[in-house]
This record gives sequence, structure tokens and C-alpha cells, in this order.
Amino acid sequence: MRRIHVLTLVLVLSLFVVGSAFAAAAKVEKVRIGVIEPFSGPDAKYGELVKPAFQYAVDQVNKGGGIKSLGGAKLELVWGDHQSKQEVAISEIERLVKQEKVSVTAGAELSGIVMAATTAAERLQVPFVVDVPAAAEITTRGLKYVHRTNISGTFYGKTFVEFVNYLNKQANLGIKRVAISFKDTSAGKSFLTAVNNEAKKAGFDVVFFEAYPPDQPDMTTILSRVKAQNPDALATNDTGASGAILFTKTSADLGLKLKMFITADGAYEFVDWQQGVGKLRDGIFMMTQWNEDIADPRLLADYAKFTKEPLNAHSLLCMQAVYAIAEALEIAKSDDPKVIRDALAKVKISKGPRLVMPWDFLDYDDETGQNLGAANIVVQYQSDKLVTVYPPAIAKGKPMVPFDYWKNK
Repeated sequence: MRRIHVLTLVLVLSLFVVGSAFAAAAKVEKVRIGVIEPFSGPDAKYGELVKPAFQYAVDQVNKGGGIKSLGGAKLELVWGDHQSKQEVAISEIERLVKQEKVSVTAGAELSGIVMAATTAAERLQVPFVVDVPAAAEITTRGLKYVHRTNISGTFYGKTFVEFVNYLNKQANLGIKRVAISFKDTSAGKSFLTAVNNEAKKAGFDVVFFEAYPPDQPDMTTILSRVKAQNPDALATNDTGASGAILFTKTSADLGLKLKMFITADGAYEFVDWQQGVGKLRDGIFMMTQWNEDIADPRLLADYAKFTKEPLNAHSLLCMQAVYAIAEALEIAKSDDPKVIRDALAKVKISKGPRLVMPWDFLDYDDETGQNLGAANIVVQYQSDKLVTVYPPAIAKGKPMVPFDYWKNK
């Protein structure tokens, strides 16, 4: 009998040793994050702009001790180039998951590309954290492995109505007639359809609503038709600098008399458009998610040391996506994609260095994956500065209205 007890003890000890060795062998040293962005093709500038932001956030997590619930596991980025092509985005997601063995994916700057990439990630059951794209349909398809950090495109409609009502009340601007024209893309349709719907609900008279084709060579015809409707406000969006520049210059050439020219960010927030239109940008409003004048100065200084690329809303959204993934990994205590997916649904960041966007919190909705804390701000080009003018609680200046557009032509 005693011999049996001894053998049992030896067996238990052996299993413990084997189990301990297995646990040691299975220790997570690093978690691989697959990121797809446009590093070649027509939108390559966007990819090069946000790439340092991803790396900066990963470096901050790693310098801070990595993923503590995984024994200090480090984050590692694995890059993919979708070339602004849906079929390439799908193949890149498949490569990252099957060959590179990433545990989670992120990206991809453009709404149309994200629609394809997230479908592939869902099929492979690997989480995809959307950074910038805001087309409403991204989070309305019932996908369970998709979590969006940025706003839904429907927010542009709400922001537009709130801001116009604010100006009409505070400055007696008298905006009633609204014209809407935009580049015919997934993002443009989503943003400006929301503006159209919300403006009508609020009692505004939408006198013009029409998209223009991508790579439109001449804006004279469409903007002449806009002018004929005598709108008080013109809302627009274009993701390409050349189209946005042409739209702005043609508006000036035709002498559109407006009480408000407002954009749903896109190319209007980047230096190519700013330089392309020069002082014509003065007075133009933009709905966006972040502006330098409300940033943490320490972050601005630190990022300037890290890269020469400017910090803007797109860069911050990419950082925020990384920090959300890091929080999910702390909750998951695993690098298993399915466990990380469940953990993302539990992420909530309400303060601290991992909430870099000017929001009260980040919290992904369990059903849709949409961040419930995401919100817009409104900024205005005032001479050589981009000034946050709405909401009043965080504004750094007052809206300059009424404004004499095109006076610097």
C-alpha cells in the first residue's frame, strides 16, 4: 500500500514538472499585430503619415513594461500594404493571419478598403480594430470581430446640425438653405448622406444634394448649379487633395456667396490641400476629431522627437487603436484571437495616457463594435491657424462669422 502511495506521489510530481515545463514553453514573449495601410498606390501618403503613429504607440507600451498580464510580453507590428485595392486588402489579411500568425489586425485608413478587410478578418475569426474609416456601414453588418475606434459617419450629420444651430443662435447667422456636394466614395456617401438626413429632420432646406465622380477634371458645372440654388451653407468631403483643391478654387472662381463653407475632414485637414489653396482656406470650417490646439503639449513634443511626420487626427486615431488593443490584451491574458475579441468588447478607457483622443471615454459597443465615446469637434481656418471653435467647452477661439469667403483670391 505504501509503495502505491509513493508511486502516486512520483506520478503527481512528474505531471507537475511536465506541466510547469509546458507552461514555461508556452509563455508569450510577444504579441504580433498585423496592420494594413496604403504604403503604395494613390493613397500612399496616408500610409506614410500614420505608420510612425502606430510604432510610437507600440514603443510606449513596450517601454512601459509590455503587456503585464502576459508577463511583460512585447507588442510587434507586422505591416501589410493594401495599395488602396480591396482584393489586395483581403490577400494581405490572409497573409498576416495564416503566414505571419498575427493575433489581431488593424487599419486601414480608407472606408472602402476596410469593408473588404474586415470581411476577411471576420471569416478568419481574427479581431480587426478600425483606426480612421468612419463609413456608417462598417459597424452595421453584424460582424463580431470588428471594433471601430473612430466615430460612425452618422455623427457628421449630428455635428453639422448642432453647430449650425449654435451659430444661428450665438451669431444670428440665419443659415436656412443647405447645399451638399461631395466625392462619390464610401466615406463621402456616408458622411454627407448623414448631413442631408439630419439637416432635413432639423427643418433646414436642403436645396442641393449631389456627388461628383472620383477624379473629376472640372468642377465648374456642378458648382455653377450649386450657386444657382443660392445656399447659405455648403457641406463637402473629398479624400483626395487634387479634388479638394479643385473644388475650393472653383468655388472661389465662381464667387459662391456663403455664410458657411464646411467640410467633413478628409483631404481638407492635410498640408497638400492647405498649400494648394493657400489663403483661400481662410474661414473654412471642418468637422474632425482632433486638433493640435487641444493636444497635450508633452505628447506633441515627444512625438516631434520621434518623427518628422506631423501629428494629426489620423495619427492620433491610430495611436488610440494600439492603446485599445493593449488594454484588450491585459484583459485577455492571452494572445488567442478569439479571447482577444471577447476582451475588446470589455475595454473601457476613461482617463490616463492611453486616452489620447479628446473624448470622455473609449468603450466598444457589445453588439456593433462601435466606440460609444467617439465624438466630433469643429475647427476653422483662421489666417495661418487651425482653431478649435466647437464644442464651447473645449474651444480655443470663437467662430469667425459672418466670413467674407474668397477675399484673399
